[in-house]
Amino acid sequence: MLELGLIRPSTGRYLSPVFFVRKANGKLRLVVDYRSLNKQLVIENYPLPHIDMFLSSLASYWQIKMAADSVEKTRFICSAGTFVFNVMPFGLASAAATFQRTMTTLLASYIGNFVQVSIDDIIVYSCSLKEHCRYLQLVFNACHSVNLQLRQEKCVFTASKVEYLGHTVSSAGVEPNKKNVEKLLIMKAPVDRKGVRSVLGMAGFYCRFVPLYADVAEPLTRLLKKEKEFAWGKEQEKAFLALKQALTQPPVLSFPDRRQKQILTTDGYSQGLSATLSQVPIEGGQETVVAYASRVVRGAEKSYAATHLEALALVWACNKYRHYLAGREFLVRTDHSCLRFIFGPHAKPPSPKIQRWAAALMEFNFTIEYIKGENNPADALSRLI
Repeated sequence: MLELGLIRPSTGRYLSPVFFVRKANGKLRLVVDYRSLNKQLVIENYPLPHIDMFLSSLASYWQIKMAADSVEKTRFICSAGTFVFNVMPFGLASAAATFQRTMTTLLASYIGNFVQVSIDDIIVYSCSLKEHCRYLQLVFNACHSVNLQLRQEKCVFTASKVEYLGHTVSSAGVEPNKKNVEKLLIMKAPVDRKGVRSVLGMAGFYCRFVPLYADVAEPLTRLLKKEKEFAWGKEQEKAFLALKQALTQPPVLSFPDRRQKQILTTDGYSQGLSATLSQVPIEGGQETVVAYASRVVRGAEKSYAATHLEALALVWACNKYRHYLAGREFLVRTDHSCLRFIFGPHAKPPSPKIQRWAAALMEFNFTIEYIKGENNPADALSRLI
């Protein structure tokens, strides 16, 4: 790092310790413990992208030059002496937001067309090899214009399948990374709350692949309540094995396609709320699932009437998938026919609560279609549970 000009010796009044972490490729990464410094920083509030919006990868922080008046604050100590960073280091509270702003500004005209950027990862996608090569050249030219370099060992070109943020992305769709799923499969039954949190943390990362995840995991989440004694029983063991089984052969979820008609299927019941986001070609064809979602009812929601639960499920699902549904027309499917009259074009909401929910849904453009409960995938799944 010293030879590359990334750091330089320093004798200032700021100081932070360092340690190393091993990267996926086996090499070591220097990490500076900037927690004390971060408490004094004015945080950069630039939004990071939604993980569900795209899944593929490439780039590094060490290409953003530090401001002259901030260099001395990055001082760290190690066995070789004390040094400061000339470039933006890992560990600063605003580092991710700063890099996201830089890359978004640089590739603004391409983002959403054939590029997505997640911090220091550039994703280029296309429908043909010829088109892909042209897009890559445009990205290379943009990076070259500001002297940004791509590390070849981290780049993957013209791949039909890539791994990104714990997911495997291919032309068929998105599925959990098998390596991470295998870690869950070899986990033993937890013996304390910490162990339960580890299991739920791993399984919860892939909850979009598990229909009615909240219901399946409820016996485990119940153990996290501090007022209750930790007791692992048959119900928890069944839920633990069910999560493992669900992730052993998860469905391959489709990429959201704005050229297809989006369908939101919802259900509200006494134990929880569930939703399925799917899509179907406008000219006709097979309906494919984009994502599953669910959560348990909580607090006052447990005493809601059936109509209020069904309405709550719709409001919750629309907000859950807002990044897919906002600004476009979509179809809502429900097995509760009252919703057609509550949220219809000439509806008169029966209660103040429904009125507030109706107001919250005004930004969405949807039509409601009634289906029988036996044909509602969300409801059918709850029956199985």
